[in-house]
Amino acid sequence: MNIAIITGASSGIGVEFYKEMQKEALDEVWVIARRKERLDELCEKHGKIKSRVIPMDITLNENMARLESLLNENEYNIKFLFNNAGFGVIGDVVDANYELKGSMVTLNDKALVEAKKISSGVNAS
Repeated sequence: MNIAIITGASSGIGVEFYKEMQKEALDEVWVIARRKERLDELCEKHGKIKSRVIPMDITLNENMARLESLLNENEYNIKFLFNNAGFGVIGDVVDANYELKGSMVTLNDKALVEAKKISSGVNAS
């Protein structure tokens, strides 16, 4: 089964990636973000191919384990992986909230690497 996975699919460039994937020869497009209602709206408005809505915060280890389990359920061939989830903090580094900076590193770096590691364990072309 040929799939595309898009993290951060609920807004911005994630939405545009989703629209572009509608032109590809795929069996499913998996959309991942924290807000289920926005993912549902995206699929209803732009979906032509079967889509799997996966509402989750990918900074949480248990959610990454859940994603890995989903990928291991069937023989998926990941044709496209868009590691798009992320955010930035504007301002001086020393003035930014420590927890906010930690969350940014977790999402922009750790989750990115973890998603790539998980997808490498599956048939990725």
